[in-house]
Amino acid sequence: MRWRAAVGVCLSSAASATVIACFSLGDLQGGEAAGDAGDALDALVTLDAAAASHDAASSVDGLAAVVDAALDALVIDPMDAPDGFEASGPPPPPTCATAGFSCAVVAPAGWTGPFGLYEGNLASAPSCGAVTQVLTAYSGLAGVTAATCPACACNAATGTGCAKVPIEGARGGCFGTGTGNGGLLTSGACEYWSYGTLIDPDGYAANGVKVGKPAVTGGSCAPTVAKPTPSKSGYTWNMTAIACTTQVPSTSGCTAGRVCSKTPEPPFNAKLCIAKDGDIAGCPGAPYSNRALYYKAASDTRDCGTCGCGAPNAAQCDVTALSSADNCATARSAGTCLYRANGTDPDTAYYLKATATPPTVTCPASGGAPTGTVTPSNPVTICCEP
Repeated sequence: MRWRAAVGVCLSSAASATVIACFSLGDLQGGEAAGDAGDALDALVTLDAAAASHDAASSVDGLAAVVDAALDALVIDPMDAPDGFEASGPPPPPTCATAGFSCAVVAPAGWTGPFGLYEGNLASAPSCGAVTQVLTAYSGLAGVTAATCPACACNAATGTGCAKVPIEGARGGCFGTGTGNGGLLTSGACEYWSYGTLIDPDGYAANGVKVGKPAVTGGSCAPTVAKPTPSKSGYTWNMTAIACTTQVPSTSGCTAGRVCSKTPEPPFNAKLCIAKDGDIAGCPGAPYSNRALYYKAASDTRDCGTCGCGAPNAAQCDVTALSSADNCATARSAGTCLYRANGTDPDTAYYLKATATPPTVTCPASGGAPTGTVTPSNPVTICCEP
């Protein structure tokens, strides 16, 4: 880079001190050399050599050659240029300091940053604008409640059966109170009973038969749904962290281990920060020594437990019964109070048949209670300048 002054030149005789002529560089070179000089300092150059050879340099063209030679001797180093001199090339690029920024310590290996950090309410969180948002994280999980789970229910029992049908000796017509001896009938079977096998409450051979209801046996229920669908309320974070890059690319002036960085402006914290994924026990050291732990997400494990069904509730089977003298081909009586002929009836023996049918049976439901909770996840450690 070369610097030249805009010069006005007067030539005089050294012997007589008589001024021969005065010219500006623009006059001598069509204005090109001095035309861009602006406010450059005017310099008066007395050239003894020109005076000594006045005849040779009496013309403007001759003087121009002499002055050009003199100006070549006035080349000035840019660093030594006085006020009023201008560079003939473009100005040097700004450094980090001259651009109004500062040199920050680079983030150690494995860490991200440095960056500006906002810490506050999510609703008031700023945008990073034209720069890159490098992190969004949270702390202070709040407002977590258990899931709401609908009650479990069970379908009707399947695979149920009936116990043997109980019978009891009774007076004819089953009137009166008391209890005679009893027996059991296999459901659906026609069974032969000798007269006098059953005894009525008075101790005589029973002319009547009371038919009871057997208990429901076996069976099981299946839940209507394997697991209820949970209803989950929202939750909040007390603090939100937004990180925006502050680095200024392609800016010189910072020593090794430092990077040019803007100073964060409100609502961002004034101090620069760095970050690393994980719950790191300590910060890497100065100047990033103030540690805070944030989380990038939350793990919501709230759910409902599986449903189950207990054993079928106690119940009795429905029964139809008959007495017969012809191997159950013809009913002599039917219902829950059967009779045989009176003592003059020649049929001293009789047949009994009972059919038991299990009703619809339910089962108690269990399970379906709320499970799980919400916990912070994906931790990130942030370390800032104090």
